Formats: sequence, structure tokens, C-alpha cells
Amino acid sequence: MKKVAYLYWAKTSDEIDLNYNWLKKLPSFLKDRYIIKNCPLKIKEVPFLKTAFFEVQLPFIQEEVHEKSEKYIQSFLDRVMEILKEKKIKMICFEEEEYPFHYSIPKATGKYVIPFFIYWAILKAAGRALQHTEVTILDGNNKTTDLILDLIYPHVNYLNIVSDDTKKFKVKSEEIYEDVGLNLQLLSHNKKIALEKTDIIVDCRDTFHTDFYYCNKKAVYFYMGNNKEMVKNILIKCPHLMVIDDFILSLHGKKYSTAFCEMICFASKEWFDMIVSKEYTLEDLKQIHKEIIKDGWTIEGFCRHGNPI
Repeated sequence: MKKVAYLYWAKTSDEIDLNYNWLKKLPSFLKDRYIIKNCPLKIKEVPFLKTAFFEVQLPFIQEEVHEKSEKYIQSFLDRVMEILKEKKIKMICFEEEEYPFHYSIPKATGKYVIPFFIYWAILKAAGRALQHTEVTILDGNNKTTDLILDLIYPHVNYLNIVSDDTKKFKVKSEEIYEDVGLNLQLLSHNKKIALEKTDIIVDCRDTFHTDFYYCNKKAVYFYMGNNKEMVKNILIKCPHLMVIDDFILSLHGKKYSTAFCEMICFASKEWFDMIVSKEYTLEDLKQIHKEIIKDGWTIEGFCRHGNPI
């Protein structure tokens, strides 16, 4: 079974166990040396959806982290990774992070599971049945576009694809029509007209573009690409748009991030490696959809650039 760990900073100094009380009274630079050398972590295994899941409390409070140099914190995290590797941890989730630190253990980001919640996200944002909601996907010329298209098309009556190369979707549009009777609209030069009347936009592009200028003011704009600077650009130039780039999930009444969900899926789901390798069928996607419902994951809310909306 794959082992995974959720890392977090201590909330108060009293929560930090340095083994000896006198260590807490040392000057900061001496205490920092002790922590680097001994790395006193609180590691606890917690039952969670039949996974080998561990919570790891780090021996600093958030305020202390801000006061220290990035070089020191990186050195400390390197020591943490060494310890977790010894314990066979294969993936981590670390939500409370403000700096681009490096981790020698893969860190969950949520990018592999976010698309699987896009159906419920659109449903929640639209506030009505998707059969009466027009959705437009901006082609990113990537597998994210293909995955989201496959996840959305069975549920909508009005679906557009805006792409510079609409020919590559011709066979797919025929397959979709045969499957559910949906007439997928392929758009290139006349994209302005489509975006002006679209309720929901799902942007899968990793490159900068200006198509968002055409969106109507009441549209909800889901950014599913990997270029987070694009979100800033949209917010600055079209502040009226409701831009969403991540979700807040809920399970059994408790809130979680998509990164946390991704880590749990990595540890417990056989289909996770299949999604990462992008070798899946429509039947696989239907089964994953059912498993997400069975496990109890739901969308609690939305995020924009790391902040809840």
C-alpha cells in the first residue's frame, strides 16, 4: 500500500515537542541548529478511506517560518524529506505554503483530480440543470481538454469547442453525436459570438491569450490550465468575470483541498496511475465518476488564486 503524508506547521508553540523544555529557551539560532540536526516531527497515522495516511506536524509556527530565511526553511524541509523517505512516504500534501520550495518527494497539487469535479462545479456555479446551460471549452491543445470534454459532454445540451484547429475534433464530434445525440459546435473564427452568449467557460490553455475579453459579464470562467499567471491577467483586465481555478471539497462534513484529495486518490485508487498516464476509456471515466460519488466527495466552494471566493 502506498504511504502518503499531510504536512502542516504547528498552530502554537505549545504544540511543538523539542524533547526538552530548556531547548525552547535557547536563542533562536541555537534552536534552529538543533531542529535541523534532530528534526523533531510529530508523525501520526490516521485512518482515512482505507489509506496509509500520516499527519506530520512540523516544529515551527507559521510566524516563525516567515521570519526565517528561505534557505534555512529549504534545508529544514530537505531533512524532513529524508525522514519521510525512510518511512516509505510516496507523496505529500502541504497546503500552507507561500514559497516555491523544492520537495524530493512528489507533492500533490490537485491538477489530476480537478477535472473529475468539473461537472459538479459547473452545476453548482450555474445554479440550474446543465441541460439549460451553454458551456464553451477553450482548447488547450492538451490532454486536459480531451479529458474535460469527455467528462462534460454526456450532461449538456449546448457545448462549444473554441480551437485554432477545429479539424482535429471532427471525428470526436461525430462520436459524441452517435453516443448522446449532442451536436458539438466547433468554433474558430466566429468565437466572439459564442463567448458573448456562453454561460460557462472552461479554459484549458497553458499559454496567454485574450479570448476572455469576449465573455459576457455574467459568465463563470473556470481556468483549468497550468499557467496561474493567466488567472492574474484575466482578473486585472476583466475584473467583472467570476474566475475560478480551484475547488474546496467536502467529505463527511469536513473541508479538504483538491491537492489533499489527489494525494488520497494516489494512495487508494488503482485508476490514478491510469489518469496520469492518460490511458483511459470512457467506461473508465464513468467508473471513476461513480467512485467519487460513493466515497462522498462533494464541492463545498470555489477558489481563485489560492483564496476562497
